[in-house]
Amino acid sequence: MSEPMYMQGDTIATSNTGYATQEVECTTCGNLQEMEVQEDYSHGETTWYVEWSCPKCDVSHTTEGWY
Repeated sequence: MSEPMYMQGDTIATSNTGYATQEVECTTCGNLQEMEVQEDYSHGETTWYVEWSCPKCDVSHTTEGWY
């Protein structure tokens, strides 16, 4: 079954957004921490994104990844 014509080529209509847990590392002090991240699944690929501050050295970070 194919997708409706109005959804073809529309990346927002064919994506799913949710939340998951990822391990992130502070690039300043090396502290590892699990964070809740926003995930977007679209066309067979999941990308994730989080803005966070390290509790050890108080440096702000923006981290993203994909799988």
